[in-house]
Amino acid sequence: MKHMKKFTSSTISKVAYDNVDKLLYVKFKSRRVYKYSSFGGINWSQFCEASSKGSHFNRNIKDSFAYVEIDVFPRFVDPVMFSGLFNHGALFAWC
Repeated sequence: MKHMKKFTSSTISKVAYDNVDKLLYVKFKSRRVYKYSSFGGINWSQFCEASSKGSHFNRNIKDSFAYVEIDVFPRFVDPVMFSGLFNHGALFAWC
């Protein structure tokens, strides 16, 4: 199951989380895209609950998980279709 999060940030453009493979995808406003591995569900929940996504990323994710830069942010179904669903069998959902 993959989850996407829409929010406002001065540095992060968008994020997506794949809880099956424990991968976090982050696209920055600079257009650089990174894939973080071994990113557990609790980490995703904490990110979703953070009042400042950029600050949370810098404090808790940036130097804490193995990552690689990738060329393109993965294509996912528009999460608007699944608005309001989370962990209820939807492929994509808001957190």
